[in-house]
Amino acid sequence: MQKEIILTPNNRLARHLRSLSLTTWLTNCWQEYAEPQTLLNSHQERLLWQQVIEEVLGKNFSHITDTVIKAHELLINWQLDVANWSNCESEDIVIFIQLNNKFASYCKKKNLVTACQLPSLLLPYLKQRELKIIFTGFNEYPPQLQTFIDNLQKSNCQIVHHDPNNYKNSSYKKLSFAKQCDEITTIARWAKQLIKHNPKVNIGVVVANLTNF
Repeated sequence: MQKEIILTPNNRLARHLRSLSLTTWLTNCWQEYAEPQTLLNSHQERLLWQQVIEEVLGKNFSHITDTVIKAHELLINWQLDVANWSNCESEDIVIFIQLNNKFASYCKKKNLVTACQLPSLLLPYLKQRELKIIFTGFNEYPPQLQTFIDNLQKSNCQIVHHDPNNYKNSSYKKLSFAKQCDEITTIARWAKQLIKHNPKVNIGVVVANLTNF
């Protein structure tokens, strides 16, 4: 019997749908997999990157940590090979290659892995399971994730893609607003009507760039 799993790209949407984010699910699978390698949590990974940056560039460059972490995630997600950049003359890229190589060396020496590597590392384990995985809310599928999905489909897993922007033949309606205040007002009225008909209803609103409010 297939086990059904609904996956979202982030924790906020996962809470709304009462499901799991892709990263959370992969982390749980890693713990079940019981690999000898140690998975760094976000805090541990950040500390290691800060150590690497300090050793390569000095203590005054800790402010670039978030940028370097994001660049490393993009490198893994898009399956890029830094070896192809060996002739690049950009100073930023040359420095990133140095940092990335030192970080990778530390991880190899201490048997460490990061969360962005999990799709590739867990594939042999997950291909042995019978799963129905529903991907919902994903705007894009980077090469690493697409490779992960393609390989699961070749095994005993069923993959379903739910596009929240596909409103054809569904009860969803897509609306556009000239002003943000009009959008917020409409949402509030919609929520009020739902509560009026069912006071116990749970309503979730996903807001892009919520920190800007």
